[in-house]
Amino acid sequence: MYIVPPSFTATPEDIIVTENEPFAFTSTCNAIGEPKPDITWLSADGTEIPVENQVPQFGLLTRTDTGVFVCMAENSAGQAISQFTITVQGINSVY
Repeated sequence: MYIVPPSFTATPEDIIVTENEPFAFTSTCNAIGEPKPDITWLSADGTEIPVENQVPQFGLLTRTDTGVFVCMAENSAGQAISQFTITVQGINSVY
């Protein structure tokens, strides 16, 4: 039996969402490795984000939630981390 550290096959992209509006998170975070890596999503403050059907459930976000988020793949051979930014804009903001 051999072990292989995780490596990503797909990582999340930076997104912009509107404050207090529902949004569909469509980015993926997939990794390979042996044994199969566990995927964990973390918010900008390091809190684990709940996942349903392999999709993180962010809920409604406010501008204070803007920041760098993390997708982490981990197994007994090591871990890999991918960062992405969620920018939360006000309803009347223009970017």
